Amino acid sequence: MKSNSLLRSLTLLNALAAANPVAYAELERYTVDWEPTKTSSALEARDTPDWCHGVNAAVAVFKELPPDWKSDIVSVSALTGATGVFGYYLCKLVHPTGDPPCEDVAKPIAAGVAFIMLAVREYKKMGRQGTRVAPREDFVMFLEGHLRSRNIEFESIDLMPLAARGIDDDASAASVRILGVRDESGMAADHELSMGSNDTGTHTVSYLSRSEDGALDRRAGGPQFKISYDYFKMGTGSIDHDAVHNTGFNIAKDWEKNMDKHHDWGHYIVKADMGPADSIALHIIPESGNFNQDFESPHVCKKIS
Repeated sequence: MKSNSLLRSLTLLNALAAANPVAYAELERYTVDWEPTKTSSALEARDTPDWCHGVNAAVAVFKELPPDWKSDIVSVSALTGATGVFGYYLCKLVHPTGDPPCEDVAKPIAAGVAFIMLAVREYKKMGRQGTRVAPREDFVMFLEGHLRSRNIEFESIDLMPLAARGIDDDASAASVRILGVRDESGMAADHELSMGSNDTGTHTVSYLSRSEDGALDRRAGGPQFKISYDYFKMGTGSIDHDAVHNTGFNIAKDWEKNMDKHHDWGHYIVKADMGPADSIALHIIPESGNFNQDFESPHVCKKIS
């Protein structure tokens, strides 16, 4: 089974290298240097995708966090065509002049991770006050105020029930779109966060380009990254917004460093503990096209708790 999977994966690598020799030239020299995920039972082994590889490593700390905040890499995919594309290759599609390719691409991913951590929590908190559905105006005002307080530029914010899109019929489920978010590097992206009724959902980061007149152009069906999340432990008190943004930065920076180093990595799964009361599992997935809002569990390789 494993040999056939490896053969299919190497065939895919060769095809991609032939189609794009510049982007994939280094793949021939790359060797996997860690052990595959160990499973605890025959049933778990049978149900685990063959692309799952365990990584027993902490997310690198680039920005300071409180003592009880930490993040760990749980699993990655490698030598696989599971997503049809690898993170490094997608970075080159999004930002061809990037050096290294994933450096600026990671910044909207950092923002996406922080959006998930703050928005999902605040939406649920507002929903507890009377009805389960957060008041639209209050929630949008919270997001606008938060972004402006951090000098983050954006075009617009919109909130709608997920039932209107046929995704989740529960009245508390909602989708928020934050369009035209720009960072200090000039990278611009649209963000869409789908908040399911069970504290799981997806967040997509779609990258924008600029036309000759400086306007933002949206790439219909173009490359993006999807982050599936499970906010499996959520506190009710306040949360440190600076620490949330630093956590997002650290996860995205660690992702960037690994994608720029390991050109055949695709999926990237992490767990983040935000103090003693909050924990979340995140599954970062590259998508070159035909993307969707389908939830792809962070627990696909192993149960995260």
